[in-house]
Amino acid sequence: MNSIGDKLDFQILGNGGVNRTISGASIGHFFGFRQTGIYQSTADIARTPAFINSLPGDISYADLNGDGVITAADRETLGTPFPPYNFGGMLTLQYKNFDFVIEGQGMAGFQIYTQRRTQNFAVLNYESNRLNAWTGPGTSNIEPIMDNTRGNNFQFSTYFLEPGDFFRLRTLQIGYTFGSKALRAVGAKQARVFASGQNIATFTRVTGYSPEPQIGSILGGGADNGAYPVPSIYTAGVNITF
Repeated sequence: MNSIGDKLDFQILGNGGVNRTISGASIGHFFGFRQTGIYQSTADIARTPAFINSLPGDISYADLNGDGVITAADRETLGTPFPPYNFGGMLTLQYKNFDFVIEGQGMAGFQIYTQRRTQNFAVLNYESNRLNAWTGPGTSNIEPIMDNTRGNNFQFSTYFLEPGDFFRLRTLQIGYTFGSKALRAVGAKQARVFASGQNIATFTRVTGYSPEPQIGSILGGGADNGAYPVPSIYTAGVNITF
């Protein structure tokens, strides 16, 4: 994890305050509120710490300093956009005339900011998660009400973060090499047929097009504003040696 020593006293904010850099912590880490649920009623708001103008259907946040009200002082470190764990491997097998190659790669331990969900150009084309939006007491404790005028729900919090962990099957290839006896009739010394695929499957809980970290700015990275997907490529061919 990238960090700066603890002997300096400073703070640098990035991406509108979503990312923060301070001494002794990961560079550009996410900094915001922690969602605890959804306010179900006015009585719920009265007995639970809240922003002054909170309404039923709004996101409820953790009162970290215990003063009974939600303010900027209740923000905390929520994770890092930089993957602390990178892993991968490749396996090559051969049996008689067959050959097989499989390769995979992944990352873990980082977060993705779904900033694309904060863009509301019109009251339409929402992502599928909003199908579960709060519509009344007991209907949801995760998705807030469908009301773009509720500014409290657009405060940066764990609601807009998702784990970026993924494992991607990068390469899968199988081939067959014909023996010289079978090729004498055509005057070839060797021939191999193969089929392969790249980026065949990705195993992740990320809801965007690609789970790979969108670093961008070092001090304000990790935001997914509609990252272009990694394409899958399939090929087949024949290699002949005369």
